[in-house]
Amino acid sequence: MQNNIKEPVVAFVNTKSGGQQGKLVLEKLLRILPRNQVYDLIPNGPSAGLNAFKGQRFKVLACGGDGTVGWVLSEIDKIFTDDSPRPPLAIMPLGTGNDMARTMYWGASHSAKKLSSFLESIDAGRIVHLDRWQLSFFVDPTPLPPSPPSSSSLSSSPPPFAALEAAPPVEMMEIETEMKQMNNYFSIGADAQVAMQFHEAREAHPHKFQSRVQNYAWYMRFGLQKAAPLHAAVQLQVDHRTIPISPAIEAIVFLNIPSYAGGSRPWGRPNAKSQYAPSSVNDGMIEVVGLTSNFHIATIHAKVKRGLRLAQGRHVTLVTRYPVAAQVDGEPWILPPARTVISHAGTGVMLTNDKPCPSSAASPSPPPLSPPPPSPPPFCPFFFLPLTFSFPLSPSSLPTTKTTTTTIENFSDNHSPPITPSN
Repeated sequence: MQNNIKEPVVAFVNTKSGGQQGKLVLEKLLRILPRNQVYDLIPNGPSAGLNAFKGQRFKVLACGGDGTVGWVLSEIDKIFTDDSPRPPLAIMPLGTGNDMARTMYWGASHSAKKLSSFLESIDAGRIVHLDRWQLSFFVDPTPLPPSPPSSSSLSSSPPPFAALEAAPPVEMMEIETEMKQMNNYFSIGADAQVAMQFHEAREAHPHKFQSRVQNYAWYMRFGLQKAAPLHAAVQLQVDHRTIPISPAIEAIVFLNIPSYAGGSRPWGRPNAKSQYAPSSVNDGMIEVVGLTSNFHIATIHAKVKRGLRLAQGRHVTLVTRYPVAAQVDGEPWILPPARTVISHAGTGVMLTNDKPCPSSAASPSPPPLSPPPPSPPPFCPFFFLPLTFSFPLSPSSLPTTKTTTTTIENFSDNHSPPITPSN
């Protein structure tokens, strides 16, 4: 079958993804592809395989969840720093959320069956460029200056983050303490708090997290807890304009791709009368969405509502005045008082599925400009809390014109945004 493929496909399999599914995929790929084209990510990572094919034309297949995709993309950034052409990346979704795979039309899940047909789909895939973003964290910030002509001042009283208590803010120290890469989304507040609690519980009691149904049950349990509003804890600017934060907002999500938390579409698809433009994976813009509760997230996932559109822009500055839960592409941590700057960091080369994948869950072929609705999420008995996250195993693992606005629109629509193919 390999002789029918125009360019070699180099597969990287996270054997810890999808329960036993990753191991089955690895075994079957080793029977289909030459051994030097199949790599288990767990022992050594992707660098050896990428270096072996550097200078050649080839395609990369990342088999795993969103964390695996981010890991492989980061390694491609490190290795292909010269004029060597970057290989495009396709995705075999083996994780839980699989938001990048959904966005690129590889489906919500995949099994080890019909791998030959899946490889043929990679050969027929179209290249698209994916915006990448860098998050730079500066500790102990001072408040941002208000944007002219006026802005909403934030309360100086500390918010009720009883579960996230830490040292109070201290004097400004303009030191860049850390950088993170964002491919999917960055969020703070209620959703990240659920992800943090889930991650800590799974680390402490791994035997209680052995199946997808168990994981959803834990997400439901953590999601039922009341989260604190963010308006007193954060200050937000998008393209140097202050964005007012409603007291009802418990989470803020910065979206690079339309799919979030296992298939939710919080940005929706603005209509012709909207002041906002549809989201795109390669327009150099970030969509900023407010969520009022975990129940609100559930209604978005059920396609009943969407998030509160706060802004679109190319440059984001977020000041956290107190410790808050945060996550990047599903990796949770406690963000201390800091000034977080989100800036464009180039593009990655991706492959989008150009024809139905026979072994993926409802992943129809998208027309160039009007893609179909996203594939449904995997079965969840607790449909109102399908929060799904993947954790990277790595230690670090020209745009169309839009107008940055600060008005919150009512939220009722939910449609798939377009993917703009690369020429």
